[in-house]
Amino acid sequence: MKTHSDDDAAGLLLAKALRNSGRGDEALRAVDGVLARKHENIIAVVLKGSLLLDQRKPQEAAALYQKLAASSEARSRAEGKALGGRVALLMGHFHDGLRDLRGAVDQARQAKIPSLQGQYLMTLAQAQATLGRNQEALGTYAEVRNVEAGLDPNLMIINVMVSQKQYDTARSMLEDQIAHWKGKASVDFLEKLRSSLEGSIALEEGNYKDAVARLEAALPDRASASVKSESLGRALLETGNPGKAEAIFRRITEDPDRYTDPIGYVRGLARLGEACEKQGKKDEALRAYREVLSWWGAADYSLPEIEKTKEALKRLGG
Repeated sequence: MKTHSDDDAAGLLLAKALRNSGRGDEALRAVDGVLARKHENIIAVVLKGSLLLDQRKPQEAAALYQKLAASSEARSRAEGKALGGRVALLMGHFHDGLRDLRGAVDQARQAKIPSLQGQYLMTLAQAQATLGRNQEALGTYAEVRNVEAGLDPNLMIINVMVSQKQYDTARSMLEDQIAHWKGKASVDFLEKLRSSLEGSIALEEGNYKDAVARLEAALPDRASASVKSESLGRALLETGNPGKAEAIFRRITEDPDRYTDPIGYVRGLARLGEACEKQGKKDEALRAYREVLSWWGAADYSLPEIEKTKEALKRLGG
């Protein structure tokens, strides 16, 4: 950068490296240098927004995204709307977040950018399903099939079936999917899909030991040091393995891309607090629980994690 100060790609790589090493202020200066040359560089806007969220400045991140959403360029408007929806979900403004994501879908459709339209539909459906709005999620996933974006929502629909306790339907759908992929994917991969489904069903039914065994069998080979399976983490918590669960939830909550799934991120913080509390790590548990409420303390939608977090803080005197 000293010899090529106008190299935006290098500037963004530097900003990411600085962020990952904990040097947030320096990272902001680096990304601001890129934005000074091109204020609608979407990658730079996303990175700056993440840096602002790291600093617990969601209003500033939202303002940054709103500015992008007011752009004269169609793609920028759609991206800005979607990013604003993520911030709203992160702050517990769930109704606004879902509305903004739907707005991003509409912007992408009007701009005739099917790749973005499909991506935003998947994000919207995931948020709806996570909030327990399963019928809406299924309808949104169905919309994905009408968009030429090369996306297949079937596995996500199977997850919704499991959450609705329609286990036989989920199994039947998976077998149809496996038949479609036969000869195109390895036998090992297809077996891991079956293990993942059975693990999810076992978790839903409360068979936690079986869930752990099946979800671990579904992991990619040599993935134990990097696994970020929320389902496995929950199962481990229920089987008396809070240390292993803590490692998983730390990976989830410290991932540089954690804001792409804002609901999953904050839920991960709640699970991290639970894992730490079960190990007697009171200060770390309190820190995680307080972070949950720093985001969702004024949520407009009732979620079990919020009430459990409030009860945990009272229990720990925090």
